[in-house]
Amino acid sequence: MLRPSGIWLYIVAIRPILSYAAVVWWTRVDYSTVDKQLEHKQRIACLYITGAIRTTPTSALEVITGLTPLAICLKQEAMTACFRLRVNKQWKQISCGHARINRELEEIAPDTCSRSDSTIAQYVFDKNYEVSIPDRSDWIANNVVLNDKILCFTDGSRLEHTGRTGASVFIESHNIKQVVPLGHYATVFQAEVYAIRICI
Repeated sequence: MLRPSGIWLYIVAIRPILSYAAVVWWTRVDYSTVDKQLEHKQRIACLYITGAIRTTPTSALEVITGLTPLAICLKQEAMTACFRLRVNKQWKQISCGHARINRELEEIAPDTCSRSDSTIAQYVFDKNYEVSIPDRSDWIANNVVLNDKILCFTDGSRLEHTGRTGASVFIESHNIKQVVPLGHYATVFQAEVYAIRICI
């Protein structure tokens, strides 16, 4: 009989200890001795959670408990940390060592190479701008009147036949035009958000 509290305790308390700073030492997982030690650690947890006899194969215990093999879990943690650091412009790329995780991440999940719309949170309580989205009929009839010193127009689009996405900004009052290609993996929504953030 499974012990849900045991699974919770292992996932929340024990596995984070084992995976601490995995982005630095994940390369050791490829060594068979380290892999066996990690497998042994998870096996002990699985035996406690399931109450199975000691001759039960580790892979069967992992299937029963729904736990990912620890070596794979550590690589996932390393890739997640790498992606988080890269998005925040804190990743230092070198050609060897633990930084190889970046290349493996790009091969497994190429969409992580696209530009990110992640930004550092800033709290601005004074709203000194207004968003106006007129109806299409108003645009066609040329009934749109915008009384402001600075007028910004944004757009995000995706070409279906090429799969490329882009964002564009036009600031009429300053005659500024900017078009930013966002590659194959960005969505139209991400393009629009990116364009708005250029203006802000």
